[in-house]
Amino acid sequence: VLAGGIAHDFNNLLVAILGNADLALRELPPDAPGRAHLEEIHKAGVRASELTDQMLAYSGKGRFVLASVDLNALVGEMTDVLKSTVPASARLVVALDDKLPPVTADPAQIRQVIRNLVSNAVEALPPTGGRVTLRTEAVTLAERLKAPRRELDDLPAGDYAALQVIDNGCGMDARTHDRVFDPFFSTKFTGRGLGMAAVLGIVRGHRGTIEIDSEPDAGTTVRVLLPAARPQPHREPDDAAARQPWKGAGTVLVVDDEPSVRKLAALMLERMGFQTLVAADGPEAIALFTGHADRITAVLLDRTMPALSGPQVVDRLRALRPDVPIILCSGYPEHQAREDLGDVDLVGFVQKPFQYATLVDAMRRAIEQAADRHGR
Repeated sequence: VLAGGIAHDFNNLLVAILGNADLALRELPPDAPGRAHLEEIHKAGVRASELTDQMLAYSGKGRFVLASVDLNALVGEMTDVLKSTVPASARLVVALDDKLPPVTADPAQIRQVIRNLVSNAVEALPPTGGRVTLRTEAVTLAERLKAPRRELDDLPAGDYAALQVIDNGCGMDARTHDRVFDPFFSTKFTGRGLGMAAVLGIVRGHRGTIEIDSEPDAGTTVRVLLPAARPQPHREPDDAAARQPWKGAGTVLVVDDEPSVRKLAALMLERMGFQTLVAADGPEAIALFTGHADRITAVLLDRTMPALSGPQVVDRLRALRPDVPIILCSGYPEHQAREDLGDVDLVGFVQKPFQYATLVDAMRRAIEQAADRHGR
């Protein structure tokens, strides 16, 4: 909880750092004297954003860009790189189940899980060599699977894709087994980072589970179970945005309790072609909306605010004008930010820290979706 809260606050700060650097780089000519300094600020902001992603992953609230993922293909793409991390005295064996179902997951996060698990397995091997096996398997649970650890939830019956990493290394004693998911815990050396703690958060965020079977001097088997994806209808990709720059029109109400986020979002929206109204909290947003309901094209709304929360503001705005397009904004990923919203129909979502291109894409999709609903 603490890690997730800190990461959320950092993301608000990073909106101002990354967003303003992004806008400044767009306005400066390539040969501007200060451009190199801004680029370094932007790079540092991106690295800081990656660190908050790790903190959110540990808390189970990581930044996920979900897609249908073929774990076999993902492992296949990573095999050469993974083999390069295995010493010459050892070997990596890959065994893939051709009946493996796809999963709904963030490919980048699942790659991190695989890298961390294989890295830990390699470190457990003796200096004389050994073997690490990376295996996938289709699994059907006939009944609910009880969570193997208190940090995880039970899994309902159904179809799953399993990812196993097996080594014949030193294994773990009971103390190590109990602490393996503690942040920064390592039996090797200090400063390892979040490691297995991040793996736990990523798997938990994907509504999966982790099983660990290990004994001293008998090797370790780690099995990750991820829910199989539900079949999705095929959709043709929309490349309209790539053909020409998108411009907005009308007025957007920006609601955020963080002044720097509020100011930056308004600047970005005005650059797109919108006019803006800004509110620092829910009551102010409702008052502004009441006075300008007919001219407001959309609302960019922060999820977490004092006085009235995002969901409460949504209810009040929809009571005033049911058809208003609302884009939710949060430092947490979309599936977490939408909790407590029930069946409320939002037309878009933006995760902090966002940059100009991200906000353009979210606004374009939201406005076009709203127009489609009411007939252009």
